[in-house]
Amino acid sequence: MNEGSYKTARNLAGLSEFVGLIFCVLGVVSGFNSVLNSGELEGTLVLHILTTGCFPTVAGGLLLIVAGRILRVVIDNSGE
Repeated sequence: MNEGSYKTARNLAGLSEFVGLIFCVLGVVSGFNSVLNSGELEGTLVLHILTTGCFPTVAGGLLLIVAGRILRVVIDNSGE
C-alpha cells in the first residue's frame, strides 16, 4: 500500500501522543500545586485531592500516549 493512505492515521497517532503528554504534564503540575498550597490542610485531605484530581489525569495521559504508540506500530506493520 502507498504511504499516503496512512498519513491521517499517523497524524492522529501523533496528536494522541501530544495530548497525552499535555495531560501528564498538567496532572503533575496540578499535583505539585496541590501539595505546595496545602499548608493548612490535613494529610488525608491532600491525599484525597491527589487521588481524585491528579492521578486520573496522569493515568489518562499515559493511556493516550500508549494508544498513540500502538496505533503507530499497527500502521508501520500493516503495509508489510
